Amino acid sequence: IKKADDMVDLVMTGPITDLARALKADPSIQEKINKVYWMGGSLNGHGNVMSVDADGTQEWNAFWDSQSVATVLESDL
Repeated sequence: IKKADDMVDLVMTGPITDLARALKADPSIQEKINKVYWMGGSLNGHGNVMSVDADGTQEWNAFWDSQSVATVLESDL
């Protein structure tokens, strides 16, 4: 990301763990990220997590690593 000549758009189709780790390792990469598109939820829909501790509204990519979701959402992206 840092070596990119232009701003970068990220498309994340799974858990957002790698982006959270990258932000923790080097927060300055935020300056090169234009947008993040992430498959991490739905509007007015039902989740896809069938677990004892899930209430039916969670999406797997967010449920799988909620700490990383918090890291990314609390960043300046």
